[in-house]
Amino acid sequence: AETFLLPPLPQQALIKSKEGELFPRVEEALTGLPVTDVARAYSSFIRALDSRTLRREFFDRENLAAVYLGDDAPDPRASYLAFEQRFNAGLIVTRPDGSDVARLRFEFPDAAEAARLLNDFVIFVAERSRAEILGTVDFELGARKVRLRKQLAEQRSLIHATTKDQIVRLEEAANIASAMGLYEQSAAMFAVRNDRDNEQQSVQIPLYLHGEKALRSEIEALRGRESVDPFIPELRVLESRLNSLERFEIDREAFRVYRLDQSAVTPQAPIRPRRALVLLGALVAGFVLATLVVLIGGSIARQRAAQEPVPG
Repeated sequence: AETFLLPPLPQQALIKSKEGELFPRVEEALTGLPVTDVARAYSSFIRALDSRTLRREFFDRENLAAVYLGDDAPDPRASYLAFEQRFNAGLIVTRPDGSDVARLRFEFPDAAEAARLLNDFVIFVAERSRAEILGTVDFELGARKVRLRKQLAEQRSLIHATTKDQIVRLEEAANIASAMGLYEQSAAMFAVRNDRDNEQQSVQIPLYLHGEKALRSEIEALRGRESVDPFIPELRVLESRLNSLERFEIDREAFRVYRLDQSAVTPQAPIRPRRALVLLGALVAGFVLATLVVLIGGSIARQRAAQEPVPG
């Protein structure tokens, strides 16, 4: 029995929002995942078809040792030899270079049972491959969400710490301005700013020159912030990526790792030699053989005639 397999069709429709709405395209957050990479999913499945572990599991599930050996309770060594020499050796997967078509051939004494076993084996391996790939996807998506949440938490923590440091600096400057009697901005600040602009130098203007009034107002504004999010660069980008990951889900039932080109079927009639072709071949072979005999016989006769002495 033999069957032919092809890669699955592109599966963008597998990505759905949790409300059931199809995503119009694969989200950027899904890049590189096997559910959106048809070639990767198919190659993983083809490799699994050659897995000795999966083959042995299927062999044991179907109790094929008893079928091969005619014994309901074969000993472990006999079962191992039946698996290696008959089942494993008789199940062949070929995929020509550059071709997407995979061919599976299985040799078994009963043709109908061979077809059933081969089809069941393909389904068995496909389910295992799907489960493994979806498990990998779940792990990777979870890891991506954790990384994004961590980045968001780190950004917020950093801006909180930066804000606290800024308040401390402003309070110190406000105290200095109060001690110097600078309630409004000092004229000295404008002089320093003009000198800096004229000389095109980066001169740091002391904070206390802003005056106590401006400094206390800024301190009050910083302490009154309800959220630091608007002041975090790239925050909205991170939130958008996390939101994309949390909005969709994978349609597990629709996910496929292969497409069936031709299933294994039982021949409708036993395979018999074509008598007309056999007879024709025999006639041709007989004619050729007779011709060779005549030619060889004639050659021998001529040689003998040439060797006989000519009468006196």
